[in-house]
Amino acid sequence: MELEEIESKISDLDKWRAIFSSQGLEVKKTPAEDNQKDGDGGGDKAEDSSSKKRSALPFNVLYSVPRELIIPSDLGGQPISKETAMELRRILFGNTFYTFNYEWKKSFFKFRDPYSDLAYSLEAEKGGTRAIQMAVQAHIIKFLIFTNNSDEHGSLQSLHEIGPKQQERALAASLTNILWMTGEGKRATLCLITNDSYFTESKDYKTDNFTEQLQLFEFMEKEKLEKFLSAHIHCFRSEGCHGVILFLYSLLLSRTFQRLWEDLDFTTTHLLHFNLGNHTARQAVVNLMLTGRASPHVFNGDQTLDAENLEQKHGVLIRSNVGYLHWVREEEELDRLPQV
Repeated sequence: MELEEIESKISDLDKWRAIFSSQGLEVKKTPAEDNQKDGDGGGDKAEDSSSKKRSALPFNVLYSVPRELIIPSDLGGQPISKETAMELRRILFGNTFYTFNYEWKKSFFKFRDPYSDLAYSLEAEKGGTRAIQMAVQAHIIKFLIFTNNSDEHGSLQSLHEIGPKQQERALAASLTNILWMTGEGKRATLCLITNDSYFTESKDYKTDNFTEQLQLFEFMEKEKLEKFLSAHIHCFRSEGCHGVILFLYSLLLSRTFQRLWEDLDFTTTHLLHFNLGNHTARQAVVNLMLTGRASPHVFNGDQTLDAENLEQKHGVLIRSNVGYLHWVREEEELDRLPQV
């Protein structure tokens, strides 16, 4: 076998090893890799040694949360339990061993420049978190036009005239409205990261170095929730804060696990879908943020398949204040309009 071919295969193996390692699996080196290592010259050995030192660093150091975004552990929240963390994993991934990747951990709610033409808009990169950011974006626009504006119908021009304080207020109000809606207007839960870790890794749970550090803050009044969230809005809109994940956790805990399992149906057993190397939010997550119910479908009401099969598909039960345009590439290619 030619040397170039061997190097190509080793490169492919390295890619697969990185994927398996992210899931806690170990892949041993092949004899070819060991032979290549033994045959390297002195300069390459020095580089090898440097690589080993880098790889010895804890993987999660790359995702560590800045100190200023970590709250004191005596702020009054309830430390997360391992049972709650495991249930979050089940409802999101379908198991307790998957963890969020780098793309999810780096995602937060970042506005574009204040006083610019896009001052009202969030920056949302392509990938798994975009659906969540876009649903929040819709609530932000609704707040800026219909709630924050003194005019009865608001003004589109006002969207370009907001500064950093108005951006923070719009985000805090929008997150509050979504969480309060999912809690059916009675309660909500907010998650923040502390310095302390409340449980350790075990055979049935893989740690990720931030879920284990969460405290949960319960609110029975919307005004108190918004005041607290506004005081800690930097924990959702600053680089390194894991803001989108924190909000997603808060969303699910505000809905409660019991209601979430009731919202879902036989077509959707968990909320994130693994596709092309990344987890993306299913329709149920978007519906939860727009209607307060994690229904997997967008048609009106619940539908029974047929007289013989009584299993129901869960759709949208109520008209929401914020809606969306629904488009599916596969349905358009088949020249079939989607049911909304």
